[in-house]
Amino acid sequence: MERQMMLIPQIQCGTENWTARITITEDIPILTCSGGLKLKRYIFTDDEGNVITAAIFGYMVPILTPMLELFRVYDITNAQVRFVEPQYRILDNSNQWILQRQTLIQPVSQVMPNMRYFLDGLTPLGLIHDSLISEDQTVDLMSIMLKSEDFRHVNIDNEQTTVQNFKIVDAEMKPVQLTLWGELTSSVGPSLVAASRNHNIVVAKRLKITRTRYGVTSVRAKNSSSFAVDPPVEGATYLKSWFDTVRDAELPQLLEDKSILTYRDMVRAGSIRTYTVAEIQNSTECRDYWIRGLLQLHEEDQKLFYVGCSNCFSKINISDGVQYTCLLCKKEVVSRLRPIVIMSIEDLTGSMEAVATGNVAEQIIQTTSSQIVELMKLGQTYDLHSIKTEFQNKTFLMLLRRTYARRFDAQRRLLLAAYFDEPHSQIASQSLTPDDTSSSAFPLTSPSAKRTPQEISMSPLKRQIAEIVNTTGTLAKKQLMMQPDDKDQANDASTAETESTNFQP
Repeated sequence: MERQMMLIPQIQCGTENWTARITITEDIPILTCSGGLKLKRYIFTDDEGNVITAAIFGYMVPILTPMLELFRVYDITNAQVRFVEPQYRILDNSNQWILQRQTLIQPVSQVMPNMRYFLDGLTPLGLIHDSLISEDQTVDLMSIMLKSEDFRHVNIDNEQTTVQNFKIVDAEMKPVQLTLWGELTSSVGPSLVAASRNHNIVVAKRLKITRTRYGVTSVRAKNSSSFAVDPPVEGATYLKSWFDTVRDAELPQLLEDKSILTYRDMVRAGSIRTYTVAEIQNSTECRDYWIRGLLQLHEEDQKLFYVGCSNCFSKINISDGVQYTCLLCKKEVVSRLRPIVIMSIEDLTGSMEAVATGNVAEQIIQTTSSQIVELMKLGQTYDLHSIKTEFQNKTFLMLLRRTYARRFDAQRRLLLAAYFDEPHSQIASQSLTPDDTSSSAFPLTSPSAKRTPQEISMSPLKRQIAEIVNTTGTLAKKQLMMQPDDKDQANDASTAETESTNFQP
């Protein structure tokens, strides 16, 4: 029977002997599904701009993908048409085509690809940079690749994955951070790294707007996102030509631009509030608190590790490496050594206890729990005193997270999720006098001022804080630039967020 040339909407489940002339307008990276099944997807566009998702599964992926090239025209015959449940749809189309061994794929030469609709619905980066788009929205972007970072390994939900950041910009010259996670760092990352070296144009579809609680706005690639480097469309050609004319003047400033702020920058710039010890102690909310103060490690009763669930991190009184069913998370898990450090955090309003676990604890003690256990087996002890000395007379900006799990004494512990070195002049920007628990900041005295009765009654550590503050005079808020270790400690904070849910040492 003779084949019928049809448009995409005319082809439904059960339609037979059809052929459609399409342009491949999107090439979505290969995804590994549950059970290890490979999935490759494309977006096909017909002559009238109708679109549909085409999918290849399993062993057919390496067979058919070499036959399909982005921005080329093909005649597709008798692909299987399937209905797609709403939660699995990439497009508004309720159908998708399954390309199989029986599907006829014929390249069409001397026909220009249909790119008329390729740039429809693009979002200017300035709207994202200025946080004018709500979180979790999906956007399409056309941008210049400015800069790439090396991918790095992180722990999320007790599983190791990879993350890679890129810096992108368009004609508005407002840079935005683009992030790849997991499998995308290996499937998409290398091509974007190469594009950033040459400052190529990249069109990205279906990126998710993300905004942390600290105010940082960026875009993140999803499993359904697609990327096209230097697509053959007029808009991309124009943007590239324009950037080539201004790159010598604008590129150095853009590469050093610090407008992509980390949450530490937001706190330091004064756009996120910091709290005092007194305010945190008087609050019962399970939330995050930023605080400036001194950090003092406890030397007594400091074991530096505990054995906990490998999934929810809850403490268990068994040996390391034992399989069991966790009573808290109800999963089959293995007991694992977990680092833990107990400390005091102090400012002018008081002192309180906090704990650090996971990556943050290891960063503090500069070793792992396994290495401490090995020392114990050799009859040696870990020298915590030298580590404690390193923290003396230093001011830190700290993120504290009140844990949700109740301890035996019905109190909720504070978890140190991240910490950063701070100049001494930053210690009391919102601190209070010892006899004042209101939210107003107190005026700092000059170095020559006499000590007040409250200062005389201070503890030695509290007096040390006051002396540090008094030698610096009145504080001035200033926006500080991101240090190279910001991203690692930001990841520690995200890991600590998972730990805080069920941690109960």
